[in-house]
Amino acid sequence: MNSVRRRGQIKSLAKDRHMVRISLGRDCNGKRKYHSKVITGPKSRAQKYLTGKQREIDLGMFVESSQQSLADHIDEWLTSIRSSVANQTYSSYELLLEKHVRPRLGGLKLSEIRLSHVQSVYEGMLDAGRSPRTIQYVHSVTRRTFQKAIEQGKLLRNPCEFATLPKQRRTETKVMSPDEAKRFLEVSRSMSHGIIFELALNTGMRPEEYLALRWSDLDLENGVARVQRALVWNRKGGGFQMDETKTDKSRRSVPIPEELCSALRTHRRAQLEVRISLGPAYTNLDLVFATELGTPLSARNLAQRQYAAVLKDAGLENRGLVLYSLRHTCATLLLAAGENPKVVAERLGHTSVKMTLDTYSHVLPDMQKSATDRLAKMLYA
Repeated sequence: MNSVRRRGQIKSLAKDRHMVRISLGRDCNGKRKYHSKVITGPKSRAQKYLTGKQREIDLGMFVESSQQSLADHIDEWLTSIRSSVANQTYSSYELLLEKHVRPRLGGLKLSEIRLSHVQSVYEGMLDAGRSPRTIQYVHSVTRRTFQKAIEQGKLLRNPCEFATLPKQRRTETKVMSPDEAKRFLEVSRSMSHGIIFELALNTGMRPEEYLALRWSDLDLENGVARVQRALVWNRKGGGFQMDETKTDKSRRSVPIPEELCSALRTHRRAQLEVRISLGPAYTNLDLVFATELGTPLSARNLAQRQYAAVLKDAGLENRGLVLYSLRHTCATLLLAAGENPKVVAERLGHTSVKMTLDTYSHVLPDMQKSATDRLAKMLYA
């Protein structure tokens, strides 16, 4: 016996088994669409399910449960954003999802995933020693994948909402003191690729920026280096490509001192001699910093080999200084010297002065002390 209600019906299949069928109208081809669900239990339970779903439809809140796996949806989402984000950003999204989300949740259907599943990913990362910052980044990317599912009508709610995230610990940025920076430069000038570290310390460029510099980006007569692109190594399949800079603000011109310009001229002559001696074996990409064959340098290899060697000879190997510390040191020394934070922000390619001050807040107390001393001289001298 069938019970019929507006847009739906309940069909008894057996004792305590009922088929609920609800009309969803017609698709774009004019074909009728239905939502069907077998309910086990008394007929009143089937009636309650039917009434609830009809109410969802009336309120525009009904979503057909997606049978697609999260892994397949992630693939779709990554494909959809491929042309709208920088290659470096895309690679980081792909890596984070593959490393942390797919192994735990990839096999589940989208409609099965709950907040508890998402929370288990973050808790597992925390147990594995992942930093709160990394967990927050994974959360941000995962949330975007589910948001796309909502936009596509696959989900009604985002299971990432209301997730509990670990509080981000603010760690002190490791930088060199003025004396350490001078000692570092003195040592680097006699070491392989030392000119790279000298430019990094003077300009505050990111590694992917100064490793993508071409000679056409340098105006050595007027002492200017133009940041135009970033070097990105492909995680899958190997190889490299020159990508757009991190943000529009990252495209900038940075003044460089004459001492560095002179060193770069010497470096260029030496590079040209190697290029001529190798002939066709040299790959001419016009890179300022390259391997002996003219190909791009790897930031990882540069850090583990040449940079580590300079730190050791300068007596700085136990200071926790990474390659990125050259950028941080440049910014810190400028701020400590009283340079306008806006000027520092522009040199670094930051999107705002606030970002600069938040990143280098450890310098602010000294800046405040200097400001107080200067004000006192004006008021009480």
